[in-house]
Amino acid sequence: MVCFSGFADHGFAVELPAELLGGLASEKFQDREKSEDSLLAWSRQRPKESMPALYAQSRSHESPEVRSRCLDVLKELVTDEYLREGESGYIGIMMAEQRVAVPGDPEQRMAILITDVVPGTPAEKFGLAVGDLIVGVDDHVWREFGAALAFGEEIKKYRPATKVSLKLLRKGEVVEVPLVLGRRPPDMVDRFMGLTAEEIGERDRVAKERYFRQWVERQKGEE
Repeated sequence: MVCFSGFADHGFAVELPAELLGGLASEKFQDREKSEDSLLAWSRQRPKESMPALYAQSRSHESPEVRSRCLDVLKELVTDEYLREGESGYIGIMMAEQRVAVPGDPEQRMAILITDVVPGTPAEKFGLAVGDLIVGVDDHVWREFGAALAFGEEIKKYRPATKVSLKLLRKGEVVEVPLVLGRRPPDMVDRFMGLTAEEIGERDRVAKERYFRQWVERQKGEE
């Protein structure tokens, strides 16, 4: 069963699954969480159609819990859109470089030493930590000094939401960490020089929040 929820840009009626909407108001917290996760997964399969419907439910549903959780799902979808519109990928680390021996490689490499992790970025989400050594990304490795710059330029070539494979040297072993890139903050070099990881993370959060507010304002203008 589905529930009428709004209209997409192409003019067709959009319906959100009634069982998921009902689950958002369940008396059990775990059921509410599960329904929200399922609604997000369902909506990500059809974001353009789902976003106006979620917006409508976040404003008009009789249950405050459903309104709040629809708004949370909507924010995730709008953030996905924010990432897709970026030009350069981003991990969210501060780094240095050092020469290391890598198991299975007869020659030493240059590694990217993570010196700090920016909160709220893919680096934090995918478990990168201070002290980790990045010894490769996809098929790229580095042999000479200047690896940190080369690594940064390589990541910038990818679009946001691209999946890359980082090779990390942890406790003497190489482990592979798949990571989905975020959107590189605007004017990063000029504005973020000298800032701490926490300050950069806060500016990134503010940029996403501003984008969401602008999206909502556009919706209000179309009502």
